[in-house]
Amino acid sequence: MRRITVSTEPSAKPLELSEVKNYLKLDTDADDTFITSLIGAARRYVEQYLNRKLITQTLTEILDGWPVFPYELELGPWQSLTSITYVDLEQETGTWDSSNYFFDADTGRIALTEDGDTPDDDLREISSVKISYVAGYGDAGDSVPEDIKNAIKLMVAHWYRNREPVVKGTIVSRIPLTVDALLDLVRDIPI
Repeated sequence: MRRITVSTEPSAKPLELSEVKNYLKLDTDADDTFITSLIGAARRYVEQYLNRKLITQTLTEILDGWPVFPYELELGPWQSLTSITYVDLEQETGTWDSSNYFFDADTGRIALTEDGDTPDDDLREISSVKISYVAGYGDAGDSVPEDIKNAIKLMVAHWYRNREPVVKGTIVSRIPLTVDALLDLVRDIPI
């Protein structure tokens, strides 16, 4: 089983509040807190939809034992591998020496080196291996692809203008070529 936790949250947003307010054509500061929360919600939705992180953050994949190598990390785009630690039956934590493996940031894959091997220690049954890595397009919003930022603007605008889950007295239909279409353009591009 694999679980992923965020060890270090992103320090920036994919879009600044001013960019979104300009898109919404708003001059007032009355809804700044609400709009900021919508930007965060849209970022999280997009990250889940694309299975990628937008802004640099540190993640930890927690496994119930050593994976089969080569092993591909779940959430990209990958920047670096920080560490691989393990917990043995005596609850002692060890760090797997990086001379035993190779990390390819282009593919997010970890492979054993020619002489590499996993430690001989018997591992505890659950949550015994933790792989920490850094993922995201970059440290600031200008690193995020424009298609993604446009999709976030569309989502925030929709949520801002439609604050109820249902619209009465109207025929509802999806607008073609909007959020999903923009994100699908990016999802099909390998990271």
